[in-house]
Amino acid sequence: MFNIIVVADDHDNIIGSNCQRSYSYLSSQIDVTSYNMHLLTGEACQAANVQEAISSFQKQKFILVAYSHGQSHALVSTYATDGYVTLGMAPHFKTSLVYTNSCLTGLELMRALVSNDCHGYVGYTGLVRLPAREEDEMVFITCENKGLINFLTTDDTLTQSIEVMKKFYAEKVKEFARKKMYVTAGRLQRNLNHLVHYDYNAIKRGDFITDLQATS
Repeated sequence: MFNIIVVADDHDNIIGSNCQRSYSYLSSQIDVTSYNMHLLTGEACQAANVQEAISSFQKQKFILVAYSHGQSHALVSTYATDGYVTLGMAPHFKTSLVYTNSCLTGLELMRALVSNDCHGYVGYTGLVRLPAREEDEMVFITCENKGLINFLTTDDTLTQSIEVMKKFYAEKVKEFARKKMYVTAGRLQRNLNHLVHYDYNAIKRGDFITDLQATS
């Protein structure tokens, strides 16, 4: 059994539908029955709820997946504009894996979490662009989730999973370029350029299997 927190800010005026679709795509690709999952959406996307979920894991390892806006120092949401994961919360993320499509959090927040023994982080150091056309959105969502899904469904390390993700991104950039959709290709390429990760000691999904009885 895996402990996982998914935060999807589906109430955001700009990216709310994208956050919801990102979670829906993730849940279509993994067996959610294998997870002790805490799904936080809408008004629940707040720091107190994240901390409550972490406490329920009783110091066992966990994965946090975040679909929301981000700042260099925090993951933020419609109902937590100061952050639902902040620099001050870093000690709570010891031995965890954080995976997000949020802008900028691969800067200060990633450094703070890693310095507090967070074992894995995947995020972006710049602005994460959406496509101009809604019909291309699922390609972007698939790219953003590729590393996580590979990590959760194979025995690859986090670093190997991110290499799979980067290769998939690059293939999609080329596909858009071949169609002469240069603006879309450029946005996807910029997202790839901002992708960053940290992998402590080649972590694998097996490192996050926990004792279900300890979380009940």
